[in-house]
Amino acid sequence: MEANKSVGFPDAHARVRFIYAQQLQVFLDMEYAPRDAHEVYQERVRELELQYAACPHYLQSDFLENHARKHTADLLARKDEILQGWVSFHEDVEFVDHLKQQFPHLYLMSKWEVVTLALAEKHEAATRDDGTPINEPPKKKLTPEEWRAKQVRRQQVKIEDKIAFAKARLESLTKARQLLDEYDLDELNLGEMEQELTADILAPEEEDCHLTHKSVLGQRS
Repeated sequence: MEANKSVGFPDAHARVRFIYAQQLQVFLDMEYAPRDAHEVYQERVRELELQYAACPHYLQSDFLENHARKHTADLLARKDEILQGWVSFHEDVEFVDHLKQQFPHLYLMSKWEVVTLALAEKHEAATRDDGTPINEPPKKKLTPEEWRAKQVRRQQVKIEDKIAFAKARLESLTKARQLLDEYDLDELNLGEMEQELTADILAPEEEDCHLTHKSVLGQRS
């Protein structure tokens, strides 16, 4: 009894109650003390990090654009669901602020479906039912230099076509002469036939097309 009084406790029970009260206060202080945001949201951030590791293309503009065009109908049908999910995601204001400050790439990834929905609406409004654009971009007016270059290229193509056409006809003429040499024809018939074949092979391209057209009409009649 004398020992307990010397340290300020009237009895042993009072000392036990004092120690219990101290331990309880330490527990309460630890339980209700402010926790580090990194620790509070660690698990949710980890889940988003895993999603980002699996789908980094959710931050690529070309993927978002292509996905919106390919799945326009589905995205528009799920509009209310997507928007409601986006609203629910922002109900935890502190977590969203923490994500924006510490992990901006994860916040951007979290809204990928909302972005594709907006792109799908834009695509749907800019196209007809058959997929053709409603507002076609105006054609670019050529500069004088571009116009001259285009004309020069057009002439070059025509010349190259004529050269190729002439080469093909000369090759055909050579083969025709070789063919005539294989047959035993008198000089008169050989000369006449060679002239006819030469005239046919070297006939102008427009005439060939005209004759072909006439022959087709003759067959139909």
